[in-house]
Amino acid sequence: MFSREPCYPRTADTGGTPTASGGGVATTMPITAPTHTTTTRSVAPADLLTPAGVRGTLAAMHVGPKVLRLTIYTDHANAEAPTAADPHLYDDVDYDNGAVTHSPGGTIDSIDTLIDLSGVDWDLLPALLRKAEATLNVPHPTAVYLIVDTDTEITDTGDTTTRTIIRVYRADAYGGGMLTADLKGNVLQTVPRS
Repeated sequence: MFSREPCYPRTADTGGTPTASGGGVATTMPITAPTHTTTTRSVAPADLLTPAGVRGTLAAMHVGPKVLRLTIYTDHANAEAPTAADPHLYDDVDYDNGAVTHSPGGTIDSIDTLIDLSGVDWDLLPALLRKAEATLNVPHPTAVYLIVDTDTEITDTGDTTTRTIIRVYRADAYGGGMLTADLKGNVLQTVPRS
């Protein structure tokens, strides 16, 4: 099994390098595409990792019903959501302390699968968080969050099947663990901290 991993922006090395003649230092500047960022404000739920908190966050973010990925912490969230202007492009939509920020994300490839968030029963979230607390061996986490993502399995015959999954993470300074469940709340895998 494998799933789409998060993309992090790459930083270019802007430090100087010696020129071929040995004199002076040539400086290279990174080439960046023009970007746009828009920010709006809304009322922040007290705890995003509750059924009401998730629903309120999604309403404030104005994303969906389909996204590439959704990540929710107790106090902030991120979604990779198709743009209204072009469904082959997606924006990174961040929610933090009531502020919603849209910035360019990237392109949606033919192998990407959109997640229909209307098919997620957020009322299952408290039970999943309790299962993660009981099984992941991180009793005092400094970070608790979930990712709604797609999981693709390649069978022995070469066929692929894709399903939407929920991953719940608990972590502290010494590491973390992960619980994976389907949309009915069935636990598919637990990876506790050793």
